[in-house]
Amino acid sequence: MSDSTKGEYSTGQFRLQPRWSSRPRTAPRDWRPEIVGYSVQNSLNIKTVRLPLIGALIEAARQAGADEIGQLRFGLSDPRKYRQQAIAEAVAHGREDAENAAAAGMRLGAIRQLTISSQDGPPVRPLPGAVMVRSMSAEAAPPIIAPDDLQVRAAVTLTFALLPKVGTVRSGQ
Repeated sequence: MSDSTKGEYSTGQFRLQPRWSSRPRTAPRDWRPEIVGYSVQNSLNIKTVRLPLIGALIEAARQAGADEIGQLRFGLSDPRKYRQQAIAEAVAHGREDAENAAAAGMRLGAIRQLTISSQDGPPVRPLPGAVMVRSMSAEAAPPIIAPDDLQVRAAVTLTFALLPKVGTVRSGQ
């Protein structure tokens, strides 16, 4: 992982747990378990925009001794930016739709109400399940990780004032 830039990875969790001896079937009354070894779990968080390197990063982790790779997630580096773009597009489409509907004899006035739907968080696409890393030959290619496109959605509700078309005469005048 020497090719990664500083700040792209960090230790997520590090656990060291003793492994205890099993009680023999014919153990004496005063038998006590003993530590026979230790189990180490180290999780590494990698955050990168260099998606073509993901397979190589997984392979580097495998070569360093990782035996399980899991919780691969793909998200946006700047979700707010894309959410704002989606809101702007939704408002533009809403105005266009309202103008087309008003073309049946009216014209649009000012926006009376604007509601933007809430969003629970940035879109993240997880890859299901953990990947067990098996011993591979040195010539084996790194795994291919191909994320799907992420979609950013925004829903807006626009309420416009409807005004008579300029130049139309109302009945009764």
